[in-house]
Amino acid sequence: MGRIKYRKVSWKEKLRMLEERQEGLNANALKPGMWLRVKPDAEMVKRMCTGADRGVVGYPVGWEPGMEDTCGKCFRVSVVSRDNRSTPVVGLSVAGGLVEIAKGKTPTYGWYFPFESVTRP
Repeated sequence: MGRIKYRKVSWKEKLRMLEERQEGLNANALKPGMWLRVKPDAEMVKRMCTGADRGVVGYPVGWEPGMEDTCGKCFRVSVVSRDNRSTPVVGLSVAGGLVEIAKGKTPTYGWYFPFESVTRP
């Protein structure tokens, strides 16, 4: 097996990332291309996605088999939708996802999650 190659990051960049993680995630700061982590509690995330949790305002995004595998893991944001909700819905690019979250020459598949179910990596 070969050695794992890590990206060299300056100490300023490391400090910026550390300070960013200490701040809470802001809904206005969400943008495609950034990385987010799905919260690790699968039952809580499922309640948020199905609308059974009172903390989520707006339409439920739904829950599909396989979404529980994303809990606690980081994924790249492909889509941020603010339609008909007080907080955004985030489309995360997940290899095993069954929902087409971004169109183009090669569509991107993944899952949608409410803003309340994701956090900084």
